[in-house]
Amino acid sequence: MVRNYVRKTAGPAYSKEDVQKAKEMIESGRSSLHAATKLFHIPKSSMSQWITGSRGVKSATMGRSTIIPAAEEKRLADCLKKMNKWGFGLSKKEMLSLVGKYVTRNNISTPFKDELPGDDFFNRFMKMHNLSLKKQQAVEVSRKKGIDPFIIADYFQVLKDVTSDVPPAQIYNIDETSFCLDPSRIKVVGERGCSSHRITNGPGKENITVLLGSNAAGDKLPPLIIFTGGNLWDAWIPAEEAAFPGTTYAATKNGWMEATVFENYFVNSFLKSIPNERPVVLILDGHTSHISLTLMLKAREAGVIILKLPPHSSHKLQPMDLAVFGPLKLKWDEEIIKWQRTHYGCKLSKLVFAIIILKIWINSNPQNRLSGFRKAGIYPYNPNVIEKEEYDIQQYKRFIERNNQPTTDSVAPSLPSAPSVSALSHEILASTSTSTPSTSSVTYSFEELLLEEIKQRPLPKTTRKKVCSGAEVLTSDEVVQRLQILRTNNQKTAKKRNIVGEGIDSEADDPNPISPINQRSEKKTSKFPPNRPSKKRKFVCESSDDDSSCSDLDEAKKIESILQKEASDDDSETFSDLEDEQICPLEVNDFVIIVLDGKKDRKVGYVAQVQEMKEAITVSYLRRSQKTINAFIFPKVPDISTVPRSDIVYNLKKPVQTGTKRQSSLIKFNYNFDYLSYKLL
Repeated sequence: MVRNYVRKTAGPAYSKEDVQKAKEMIESGRSSLHAATKLFHIPKSSMSQWITGSRGVKSATMGRSTIIPAAEEKRLADCLKKMNKWGFGLSKKEMLSLVGKYVTRNNISTPFKDELPGDDFFNRFMKMHNLSLKKQQAVEVSRKKGIDPFIIADYFQVLKDVTSDVPPAQIYNIDETSFCLDPSRIKVVGERGCSSHRITNGPGKENITVLLGSNAAGDKLPPLIIFTGGNLWDAWIPAEEAAFPGTTYAATKNGWMEATVFENYFVNSFLKSIPNERPVVLILDGHTSHISLTLMLKAREAGVIILKLPPHSSHKLQPMDLAVFGPLKLKWDEEIIKWQRTHYGCKLSKLVFAIIILKIWINSNPQNRLSGFRKAGIYPYNPNVIEKEEYDIQQYKRFIERNNQPTTDSVAPSLPSAPSVSALSHEILASTSTSTPSTSSVTYSFEELLLEEIKQRPLPKTTRKKVCSGAEVLTSDEVVQRLQILRTNNQKTAKKRNIVGEGIDSEADDPNPISPINQRSEKKTSKFPPNRPSKKRKFVCESSDDDSSCSDLDEAKKIESILQKEASDDDSETFSDLEDEQICPLEVNDFVIIVLDGKKDRKVGYVAQVQEMKEAITVSYLRRSQKTINAFIFPKVPDISTVPRSDIVYNLKKPVQTGTKRQSSLIKFNYNFDYLSYKLL
């Protein structure tokens, strides 16, 4: 049979209903065979065969009946739809194999080659039942668990309480996404059977993180572009006329969002871009970089309410994910392809990336942002944006039962669970009992054959850290108090591990116990040879609390001084000599040590020279020499920055002058820097 059959003759002028009416008139005696066939334009011989039963019932179509009865085909189509809804969709090969197994098990005679249907059967079946081939989108099991009716209902209740009296211009959502330097969504026209390629510079696997946001009225926020690198260079930043007003930039080691970067963006960009009216509601996901005590305190002070989305639900409740990022990335692919055609073999620089992405954000469609808030049910408020088919059947049933109860104590919300095979089996078997019975004698149904291929094994239980199971207002008193307790416990644990755990202990039997520092200072014998640095101690110093930072820093300095006196016999000065000089006034050209936050709450020190003193101090950083001990050099490109007075911990004395010409660029200090608790770069 040809693939696309075109009928060359006209079909019969009568239908199945006409045959049924004519048959009833003849059998009731109201009309003769000749009169009935003439009235309905039915051949007399055919009508006679239908009356005597020598010919089967006329098919609803022009041709012969299908191999598999229409009722069974409909049941197969329903099963395929249910399997796809639950994430167990079948491919074309699997679907044809299922049909082949069905006709083999039930001993149905077919013209199929090797008992497997071909493309003609597949195309006709897909067209008749309104089906199509789709590319499955990978959804993590945690995201499937996150769509729980109890959690979603609680989130929308919190959302209603927070945004009930807030206009759309004061409801914001921000989220970060990554833009790949190799476009993958655009298809090109080419010859059939031939591959298509594009010349690029490098593998194209590099991604750059961009933070974008808007409010429910469609107004854009200045973006934050996060590059991969140890420092941020002005050569990466486009000119003001090519940039979105207020755009901020950052650089991290891996190019990801970090807590300090997000805090700086919140203070220096977000708060300056929102209206003066309060309150302002900020909706974001619960990524660890978005949750810190310092950020919550600054948000409360600024009158910003931060609402955290339920875990693993951003693909359904985050406006930026729902309607904004998709069109932006499609436009990004188009622009990067145009750029590659005019820059053959060139690598996309960070400056060009920023120019292109800011141009796309400036020209983005505001309707997409409005659609995102509408699809997320934020504005207009709609708690029913998630269809009931998205929920687990058992969970949704318990949710309905709880809402129908006079009190909610009888039915408690359960922990979210992934769509189970048992629930899918229950739904498929339920559809079997309600389906129209087949006219053929079928031993094995499609439902039974499908359930043979689906099995679920119990997974081993693992203990995990308990997190919030739903949405919460991060700026509430309860959350802030919890974060404060957590930070206090972390500081106590770090001090106990880093100080007491290193052998600094006191006599338990002493009636007059003294502090570990005083007891250690009474010992004058050195445990290490001269000029051999002892094991470095690590101290936790939170920069968000000035009082605690100073106390921890003073304690660290005392221990550093004690350890240095024990382990060193040379004439180098100790850092305890600088304690009195720390609070003395600074002057231009003084050399200082600046301590900044590093990775994993570790402190990093830098030697710098004071250049200018105003409200903030302008310094020029030095780099530690890799060849000469306790020597520093100025980099070829001056590294100039402004720092607050609180970041300067030591005021170094003038450097030692060197006599040789080769060492004239080296700046040496008469200090032993090996005893610092932090790494000096």
